[in-house]
Amino acid sequence: MGESTEIEWADRTVNFAWGCTKVSDGCEKCYMFRLSRIYGRSTAFEPRKLERAEADIRKWKEPSIVFVNSMTDTFHEDAPYELIDSWFDVMKKYPQHQWIILTKRINKAYNYFKTRECPDQCWIGTSVEDANQMHRIEKLKKIKTKIRFVSFEPLLADIPKPDLSGLQWVIVGGESDQSPTSIIPLIVS
Repeated sequence: MGESTEIEWADRTVNFAWGCTKVSDGCEKCYMFRLSRIYGRSTAFEPRKLERAEADIRKWKEPSIVFVNSMTDTFHEDAPYELIDSWFDVMKKYPQHQWIILTKRINKAYNYFKTRECPDQCWIGTSVEDANQMHRIEKLKKIKTKIRFVSFEPLLADIPKPDLSGLQWVIVGGESDQSPTSIIPLIVS
């Protein structure tokens, strides 16, 4: 954990937990499930010891763009707010890094941030794989944060004329699974 990554839009990843449950068609080929099979790990949500995750972060000498919880969802239903608070407390301690938090559980993220401020160095985004999930963007726009983004990855179907106002960043990609990714980062002005 806390290693460099081949993800084009991040320098590193850090996982405060491992494991997830599928919530939509966009989860069908999630690499966490494939890697869990390869490494013989459970796919059940399981937090890491916070000290271990922070020890990984302390090793980073250069400011980095960090994809948070690539092997789970920060707002997973089994993550109580107190646990999520502890993760954000760690991220706040390292303001030299940009923390990218991507979730399909945007309703829980919205409810979480109704009573908490999002640190400026944390970017909040949601995944939208088809037109049925466009509601996630509208909920994301209601979260008070410096950077809001959407990941259209895996893009499973056409999305007619998405309203990207209020977003600062868009990621677009197909179903990459085991093949090289086709994610294209875009800056939306």
